[in-house]
Amino acid sequence: MSDFAIRVGVLKLTDSAPVIAAHELGFFADEGLEVALSIEPSWANVADKLAYGALDAAAIVPPLAIAVSLGLRGPEQRLIVPYALSLGGNGVTLAKSLADAVRAEAVRGGSVVEALAARLRGTGAKLAVVHEYSTHNLQLRYWLATAGVEADRDIEIVVTPPARTLEALRSGRILGFCAGAPWGDIAARAGVGVSIATSEQIWRHAPEKVLGVRPGRTRTRKLCTACCARYIAPRAFATPRETRPTSPRCWLGAPISTSSRTRSCRRCRGRWAASRPPCFIAMPRPIRGARTPTGCMGKWRDGG
Repeated sequence: MSDFAIRVGVLKLTDSAPVIAAHELGFFADEGLEVALSIEPSWANVADKLAYGALDAAAIVPPLAIAVSLGLRGPEQRLIVPYALSLGGNGVTLAKSLADAVRAEAVRGGSVVEALAARLRGTGAKLAVVHEYSTHNLQLRYWLATAGVEADRDIEIVVTPPARTLEALRSGRILGFCAGAPWGDIAARAGVGVSIATSEQIWRHAPEKVLGVRPGRTRTRKLCTACCARYIAPRAFATPRETRPTSPRCWLGAPISTSSRTRSCRRCRGRWAASRPPCFIAMPRPIRGARTPTGCMGKWRDGG
């Protein structure tokens, strides 16, 4: 990596795919950009590296981009968000025994969240989210509140990096978690968790990952221009499958079959709850409006 490379951070998540695909397929290079991907273990790492300049940009959850810009955690560092990478894609996963009990109760009458609320209310049970300033935290709190469960009163919400959710669930430190794909599917494949809801059931096509960029440098301005004007990321999904090069690396650190199932509703229909909406995760496509952050999205996340 040269000193002029644009350092872009991503986590091991399915909706990092637009950035990873653009890098692997040479679309950044086509625009004269030298990009070096940095696989980060947690959102805290991403935020710290953006704040201190170890990263120039990152695929990031919108609330954390706002928090970094306002100095709500660590040094204040203004970020530009020129581009939205994905809509939806989070899932609520419970320990298998709890999920089975909740589903059995829901079948007898009522909704899944009401059945879960009846078992959690006042217990102080621990559920995990991936960061305090995350879409996952907002969505889980909102969803539980619709059934009368108040976080911090009835239950405890703890922070667990996505890659550690399986270990935490298996050890019994948490009873469930809200995280992005493919971690719910990985927990199910390991036989320790069951996904009972998706973010689509909380807010259909909710904004999920955005590109957060440190301003003021020529190379990052070029990155913003290339992504917004050239639509680099969507080109990866418009490329004919037979012409896509096969990368020797698995950036997500998960089986390719797992990532493939969780990236598209057509690949995993029926693997979630019966009430699952028709689309789990949407990548950037003009007809979905996935590319453009809007004021109303930010207002919802800010509690307005």
